[in-house]
Amino acid sequence: MLGMEESKVFGDVLENGIYTDPEYKKCGLLTCAETDIYSFGVIMLQVLSGTKIPHFDQDAKHTLLTKAKDVSTGKLPITEFEDPRLKGKLINREALKSILHIAVICVSERRIERPTINLVYAELNNIWMLMSNTSWPINIPPHV
Repeated sequence: MLGMEESKVFGDVLENGIYTDPEYKKCGLLTCAETDIYSFGVIMLQVLSGTKIPHFDQDAKHTLLTKAKDVSTGKLPITEFEDPRLKGKLINREALKSILHIAVICVSERRIERPTINLVYAELNNIWMLMSNTSWPINIPPHV
């Protein structure tokens, strides 16, 4: 619909559930890069926490984002956020914290504070490289 560097103001803001950029909801400005990175951040948080949020459940999204921010700032331990299916597994919690931090930045309220997809890719790749030099994040070997 839009190129990566394009933006457009829409008169009628289309609500698409929990993945909607908060600034898009407020002013109708859709920017491909910043709006998509917000949605990606919400998906990352769901994957990390093992929580599936119903598509239009704003309260559940708010709870997930608040908990993620509290863990990212050290108010809560990472074990309060990680997917319960990871309990008892060998987990690289530092890598998990780093990925969580990236996801939290992606869901910043203001699009100017969100990273680009290139930066997100580079950071996730760095984390992967660090993990592969030490141990796997969970005890499942890679699929080659």
